[in-house]
Amino acid sequence: METYVITPPEPIHIYLYRCDPKFHTEYLQEQLREKETYGIMVIDTSATTIATLEGNRLQIVREEISGVPGKHRAGGQSARRFERLREANLLSYYKRVGEHANEIFARALTH
Repeated sequence: METYVITPPEPIHIYLYRCDPKFHTEYLQEQLREKETYGIMVIDTSATTIATLEGNRLQIVREEISGVPGKHRAGGQSARRFERLREANLLSYYKRVGEHANEIFARALTH
């Protein structure tokens, strides 16, 4: 008698117990099928979430908070300066998120 132990390439998130005369390997066969990988990025001025979708599996890779203050409603001379500083912080945040997205999605392509 020969015994083989096979570790699946992805975790199986289903518990199946059947007393049948055949082996049920549908969930393992599903993992062996070639799947396309999609990158998903949800971004606004307060936070960003970067995820990958491969087959039916959604994996959140990174969540980042911007730290950019909200819009200022008070008037006066400092309102313009505040708006310029906010726009500079937003631009820096978008660049930082873009660099993280490039790194994550490039890694997902080679995987």
